[in-house]
Amino acid sequence: MILRLLLLTVVGAALPARAEHRLVSIGSRRLSIDCEGPQSRPGTVILLAGAGRTAKDWEKVQPVVSGVARVCSYDIAGMGESDKPPMINR
Repeated sequence: MILRLLLLTVVGAALPARAEHRLVSIGSRRLSIDCEGPQSRPGTVILLAGAGRTAKDWEKVQPVVSGVARVCSYDIAGMGESDKPPMINR
């Protein structure tokens, strides 16, 4: 039993941190953010999608980067899983 617990602890420590997805409130709306890698590492790499793209564009890159640093990607307002920006009446 002790050997099994020790093995699970060692194997669990060797695995990379699981990806974390959440919606973060910014004022009256929420942004979708995905982070992975241990928070114990100094600094965080932020991956930005451009040209009207989403965080999904980083789904193959992000796990690789998480091997050396904490890494996060997010969807800007109105894109992907983030809330849409408020409508402006003109």
